[in-house]
Amino acid sequence: MLGGRTFRRSLFVGVLICACGATSGRGQAPARSEYRDPRASMSSDLTLDSILTRLQSSLLNYRRAVPDLFCNERLRSFKENVPTVQSTSDGVVRSDETVTESRFRLRKEIRSDGDIDFTEYREIREIDGQPTNQDLGKVWRPVLLYGVFSDGLDIVTHAGHGCFEFKLHPIRKDHPSERIVIDFKTWPEKDRAHNCPQLEQSYGRVYVDPVSMHILRMEKNTPNHELLPGVRGLWTWSADYAPTTLASKVFWMPTAIYSKSTANNRIQVWTFDATYSDYRLFHADARIVPLSGEGTH
Repeated sequence: MLGGRTFRRSLFVGVLICACGATSGRGQAPARSEYRDPRASMSSDLTLDSILTRLQSSLLNYRRAVPDLFCNERLRSFKENVPTVQSTSDGVVRSDETVTESRFRLRKEIRSDGDIDFTEYREIREIDGQPTNQDLGKVWRPVLLYGVFSDGLDIVTHAGHGCFEFKLHPIRKDHPSERIVIDFKTWPEKDRAHNCPQLEQSYGRVYVDPVSMHILRMEKNTPNHELLPGVRGLWTWSADYAPTTLASKVFWMPTAIYSKSTANNRIQVWTFDATYSDYRLFHADARIVPLSGEGTH
């Protein structure tokens, strides 16, 4: 079954996960006698402000250049009922596992004002090896994620700094190839910028490649999140990114997403582990089909 959701440009999309990337062009290296490892100078003078500037530039380039695409999505979801004295007598954790194979599609539309909308589609093809047309919301709830390829990485930009407090871990000059690490957490409501959307209290961490200045991994934790109507708990997720080539350009796309939702009563736990592979350009083919009897003699 095909399900989709559209995202217009804004700072974050609620609390939805987004994975973003950017084009990366690398020219030829200088001759060996002139070559200098770019990491040696990069890591020595980086500041939080300069890192945010480059991350914001990468996100803007991604939004402008990323084409319509699709990829394979494989998702293993689990629902556990942790045993309690009241719920079970045998002490066995009740666990349901589902493996879902889907085709994920991203479509971009440039509006008349120049802004960009992204629409994400998931077409479920198989559940536990069997073809299905089951509603995807019923399959994955409460951990179904939209916004994965849209706006979530806005968190770690200058725009996001008005809503989130950042802490840059010390960069060791003698280890220029080490990943850059930035912690973030929501500002208290009274300290947020006036244009911040309504945000839940959350905190997390990002890991940045010091050469390409792309995010390698993002982690986020949201306590007391509404998992289901009337059910609140801790929602944690992480996303890993890697470069992939589309139309001779390099984009940083998600390769894996992990999510865990634990109800405050600690009896119900939902988790999923999704992987993304085989990214390809999406082409809409059109052809004229003659009316019945037309073109025949």
